[in-house]
Amino acid sequence: DVISPTDSEFSGFVFKLQANMDPNHRDRVAFLRVCSGSFQRGMKVKVARTGKQLTLSRPQKLFGQDREVMDEGYAGDVIGLNNPGAFAIGDTVYSGKRRSFPGIPSFSPELFAYMRNANPSKYKPFVKGLEELLGEGAVQVMYPKDNIRNDPILAAVGQLQFEVVQHRMQEEYGVETTL
Repeated sequence: DVISPTDSEFSGFVFKLQANMDPNHRDRVAFLRVCSGSFQRGMKVKVARTGKQLTLSRPQKLFGQDREVMDEGYAGDVIGLNNPGAFAIGDTVYSGKRRSFPGIPSFSPELFAYMRNANPSKYKPFVKGLEELLGEGAVQVMYPKDNIRNDPILAAVGQLQFEVVQHRMQEEYGVETTL
């Protein structure tokens, strides 16, 4: 079933999640591309993956560090939505007839590394940072089956992904890590 940008019913695709865009707030934003119909602030939509109904009450237009409330949007527009954990990368958001877009492909990792928390007193921010970065798709995280070692194993396509995760853990969550 092909969805045309000129279809009257609203549909959108979540293509990116980003945590901590504003260092003063621990915010998470889902970036949604409007694919069909029109978007209106306050509209009720459903998430195809979960079937959950949401009200999009605080949509934002983002440009660099600037944000402004967005009252309406049309096919092709990108909208920033506050994400309290309701969205995942690849989600279809729609109103009216159920719609679903194919997900974003996931590539097999080629590099693996244990990530260690250098300071055990930072356990909670370590876990929170890992969860949020995993939700953004920065890396894949696995855990060993044995009980001897609890350190997560990061899986990535390239070395840069490891460096980005370590930098963000330090800067955004205040956690020093070693690989």
